[in-house]
Amino acid sequence: MRKAVSLVVIAALLVAVACRKPDSAASAVSAAPAAPGATAPPAAATPSGIPPSLAKLTPNELKWGISPTRNDKVTYQPDVIIMEHGSDAVRAMATNGMTWTIDATAPGADQIAVDKILFATGRVMGRVLKVDHTPTGLAVTLGPVAITDVIKDCNIKSDQPIDIGSAVVYTAADFPGATTTDEPEATGLAEPEVPSFFASYRPQAQAAPDIPGFGTPTELLMGDFHVIPVCCGGLGITLQTDAKGVKMTATAAVELNHPSVHFALEIRGGTIYTAFVQLQGTAGFRVHFSAGTEVGIAGNIKRNFFVPIDASFPIIGAPLPLSVVLRQTLRIETIFTAQNGTLEATGEYTFGGDFKAGKENGGDWRADGPTSVTTKQNLANTLDGMSLGVNGLVFAYGAKVIVGIGAFGFVTGPYVGYNTVIGVNKTSSMPGVLPCQSGTLNTSMRFGVGYQMPEPVVKVINIFMHALGIKPINSEGGIEKEEALIDKTDYVPAGCKPKEGA
Repeated sequence: MRKAVSLVVIAALLVAVACRKPDSAASAVSAAPAAPGATAPPAAATPSGIPPSLAKLTPNELKWGISPTRNDKVTYQPDVIIMEHGSDAVRAMATNGMTWTIDATAPGADQIAVDKILFATGRVMGRVLKVDHTPTGLAVTLGPVAITDVIKDCNIKSDQPIDIGSAVVYTAADFPGATTTDEPEATGLAEPEVPSFFASYRPQAQAAPDIPGFGTPTELLMGDFHVIPVCCGGLGITLQTDAKGVKMTATAAVELNHPSVHFALEIRGGTIYTAFVQLQGTAGFRVHFSAGTEVGIAGNIKRNFFVPIDASFPIIGAPLPLSVVLRQTLRIETIFTAQNGTLEATGEYTFGGDFKAGKENGGDWRADGPTSVTTKQNLANTLDGMSLGVNGLVFAYGAKVIVGIGAFGFVTGPYVGYNTVIGVNKTSSMPGVLPCQSGTLNTSMRFGVGYQMPEPVVKVINIFMHALGIKPINSEGGIEKEEALIDKTDYVPAGCKPKEGA
């Protein structure tokens, strides 16, 4: 059985824009039995161990998200179903993270129909793709929407230091896609690509936790790989495997120093006027990996990972039930060309400046990344290992902060992502071969508003949709931009650097 994971969150926002009428926990909801493959509703009492900043939320708000309200700060689009007590109407979430059981007698439930947009809570939100009547309520499958499909007018801002220990952690154990497995390449270092999200795997049957986790990170088992969130001093992931003739440990982390997040969203008449996210307090990036194989080419790995977890901070007191949601993605590719080989390296870099991306006051979309980067430990200098053939490794890491509504792959709102690709290459250890090694660091920012999913992910989700008799979804809804930050390659010794034009 895989363990539920609690990711370290990098964003905590508090907004004092408007007062919201709190929902009450419904005992009728708690008493209802959960459908197969769905989580049971929480008890009326607040779960122990929740952070003090979330103590004002009811158990149902913690589990399902805060309900939307009609107020003079937000104007919704006409076809949006607003359930002002939606957190008490939700009975269960299927482990696929896309199908929710709604109390059929709840106010507004009679309006739920295919192609409408349901806004029951800050998480239970999306376009209705299918509605099934079950003994426990309406089983409603939701798909993604653009933020402007939901909101016609709003103006929301926030500026708040980050409280790392206050994440609310949600798991969709059977979300249709958590890894993609590519065929390994026999030789050569593949051209690295910066990931934004990865979400494609064939799920193993398992139950979701009864209540969300809070704060403390634990590991997640995904096939032959252990995914372990970095705990303290930053945001990152360690990936471990010891299977099929390959033993590997790889860690990537963004270091944080007194971090805080600034956020703004202004929509006028269904058009985005301002949408940006600024992460302050980023101090650097570090990576370390060690890998070895006893089976050579047959043991090479080429795999993408989307961790099917939402580490979320509900924005309490806002006129719109937004949350700050953290996503992390990984890509690993090993290139061993001989029967036995090892590879190990460490890199560490410090940043100067913040990550800010989006648009303001109707201007152009743009990104501002760190103004300076200093190498503390060079990948190429630390690269070590033994093999009769050429060895290489690509390790890509993506961290993304989204301020929005929705759940899992369908959260929509302004976002900023930091993507890093590390590539190393080492020549053969045979006598007489020039001992050359290289290390490449490539970083970029991806930013925009709405939702964005790569085509392979959408393909898997649409296979899942087809099996349910649901029309396919689109891969994007909104705007995404990318801006390169760093692109550097170091060679050791210096004479190994290819000549200009070679």
